[in-house]
Amino acid sequence: MPVRLFSGARSSGISFNMLHRPDLQRVKQQYYCPADNRVVERSENRQRLRIPERRVCCHRAGRNQEIEPRTAKTMEILEFVKESDVDPVLFRVVLLHGAGRSRRRPYALLTKALEESEYVAIAKLTMHNREYTVFLRPHSGGMMLHTMYYAEEVRQVEEFGAPEVELKDAEVKVAHQLIEALATDWDPENITIPSRKISRS
Repeated sequence: MPVRLFSGARSSGISFNMLHRPDLQRVKQQYYCPADNRVVERSENRQRLRIPERRVCCHRAGRNQEIEPRTAKTMEILEFVKESDVDPVLFRVVLLHGAGRSRRRPYALLTKALEESEYVAIAKLTMHNREYTVFLRPHSGGMMLHTMYYAEEVRQVEEFGAPEVELKDAEVKVAHQLIEALATDWDPENITIPSRKISRS
């Protein structure tokens, strides 16, 4: 099933460029080798991978195709699960998963089957030479794809959890009344950006 991926969401903000104060020219980042005491070209670089027992594995930058996983060209569906069983804390990047120019029927068939069964797909997909576990769900007649954190990437904080306090029934009742007073139908258009986040680049 050929597919196409599109960015499904993007953050908005203001970005600054770093300039050299005297002449206001944009500065560039360079690779510097302290052993040779000189700036080196990107073509001279190698990528390094740290592995146990202090061993180092190097390979030429740009030769990642030699170690591509099998999902580099094809998305592999691993299983189907109930959407309610997947914790949203695992969601990462949002992408729109569109049908390819050919074989639209299998795409439409899978989308409809997921809509009617209330199941979602867990799959593996390679993007930018990295393999991701992804969450695939029907959305507005098409499919939405979320890259996901692996379980070991989700932080476990000891201080996080329910505080050890005793709540009175009257307090809980007032809290429920507040929720009911502010309850409404969800509309994402009501969520506006209060201010622009400024970042440097």
